[in-house]
Amino acid sequence: MKFVTMMALRCGLLCAAAPAHSQAVGPGPAPVRILIAYASATGHTEQMAKAVAEGAKQAGTANVTLKRVADVSEADLLGADAIIVGSPVYNGGMAATVKAFIDRWPFEKLHDKVGAAFVTGGGLSSGEELAQMSILSPRATRLCNLSD
Repeated sequence: MKFVTMMALRCGLLCAAAPAHSQAVGPGPAPVRILIAYASATGHTEQMAKAVAEGAKQAGTANVTLKRVADVSEADLLGADAIIVGSPVYNGGMAATVKAFIDRWPFEKLHDKVGAAFVTGGGLSSGEELAQMSILSPRATRLCNLSD
């Protein structure tokens, strides 16, 4: 539970840092559109995804969409200011459904997005860090391309 709380707090910080593309109505910051996409076979990752969503909502300026990776459309990806992906850990890697989800992203159209990842694992040293890095690495190599 401590880890879930930590991830929810990190997500709150993410909300403050994410670029807002929509116009603000009245005073105050524009709402940040956050997409939380996850895969969950046993319900543990879904539970964490809900906690991350609650953390994001506590920032007060976030519109949060929570979906299973199979239900996320290209419009969902393009409409989000921040994309947070969650996966269970299998043999030190992300779930196959999450890998397939990332593989179908329209990277050439995804610009100015903030990203984050969270994972659930069965015990100490089950590869959580490796799974998080495997979720983040395609984004880093494709979205952080500094060439024109």
